[in-house]
Amino acid sequence: MYFTATSSKGPGVFRVPADGGVAEALIAGAPFTKPVGVAVSTDGDRVLVADSELETLRGEEGAVLAVPVAEDGATTPVDGTQGMGPRGVEVVSEGDEDVLYFTGRDAADGVPGVFKLPLDGRQPATPVLKGAPLADPDAVTVTRDGVAYVTDRGTSGTGEGGLFRVTGGAAERIVGIRAPAFAGVTLTFDESTLLVSTLSPQGTDQVLLVDAETLRTATFSEVIGENRRGGGLHRAHRVDVFAWADLAAGPDRESRVYVLRP
Repeated sequence: MYFTATSSKGPGVFRVPADGGVAEALIAGAPFTKPVGVAVSTDGDRVLVADSELETLRGEEGAVLAVPVAEDGATTPVDGTQGMGPRGVEVVSEGDEDVLYFTGRDAADGVPGVFKLPLDGRQPATPVLKGAPLADPDAVTVTRDGVAYVTDRGTSGTGEGGLFRVTGGAAERIVGIRAPAFAGVTLTFDESTLLVSTLSPQGTDQVLLVDAETLRTATFSEVIGENRRGGGLHRAHRVDVFAWADLAAGPDRESRVYVLRP
């Protein structure tokens, strides 16, 4: 499992065996400033990391960084993401190429939205959806047919946000959520159920389960309900095993990564 965190060497990307063990840094320190969202390329060779405050060589704020899994590779910004303050990232296979989806803001006008671009760098980022009803988009996941689901923190500053379904350039709010530190979202492999990292009415962490067809909901909070600052949520590529990150758990304030099998 790959996750973003801050260590004694600074912020970076780390990995740990899914069966448990000692976490190790893939890269920590420069050039990272505030890494948040993370996704893995479909071939497993690269980890894509959204850093919303990274300063690029051209002075732009924020970029998605490609981090090679092999130790001899160079970490580089993904062209087309510079200056867009990205937070959530997802990589999907469309045809014969990997496509990066990410949340952020348009570098030209600052309008928030969801964007996409091929990872081969042949095309610039294009908006999947810009502006209303999105106000502060967080995480994103995408079906094999190109339907995007996006969490949004809303505009009130209270964490009262929503989960939106984006298709055909239009967004539909399908469920309200109380957003934690990072409202992660992912899909089961058969794409029948959405899993969303949210807060309960009592302010504790939970995963909201949303039926993608009926929109009926249920919650899962076993073990993770002891926490109050949920982070990312991702599924393994081809099986329904999920990684969930907490940003600060317990009196020691140490963060933890959990394997979920709800």
